[in-house]
Amino acid sequence: MFRKVEMTRIQIEISSEKLKEFEDIMTEAEIPTKRELFNLALTLLKWVVREMKRGRIVASVDERDKTYKELVIPALNTIAEKARVETDRKPFVDSNMPLQPTRIGG
Repeated sequence: MFRKVEMTRIQIEISSEKLKEFEDIMTEAEIPTKRELFNLALTLLKWVVREMKRGRIVASVDERDKTYKELVIPALNTIAEKARVETDRKPFVDSNMPLQPTRIGG
C-alpha cells in the first residue's frame, strides 16, 4: 500500500536572468520540470554538505592536466571550517595524482 506524501508549495522570486539560467540548464540536461530541477539541486547540495562535514573538499578534477578546481560556496564556509577543526586534518589529495588547486565559485 502506498502512503500519501504531504506536499508543500514553495514560491520564490527570482530575476528573469536567473529564470533563464534555470531554463537553459533544464533544456541542456533534459530536466522536465522545475520540481525535478529543485530535487536534483537539493540532492547535490546535501551531498556537498555531507562531504564538507567529513572534512573533505568538493572539487572538479581534470585528469589530463592533473589539476582540480575546488568548489567554494561562501554560505557553506562555516561547515567546512568546523569540519577541519573537528577532524584536524587537511583535505585529501591522492599522492599518485599531484594536483594543482584552483578555486571556483562564489
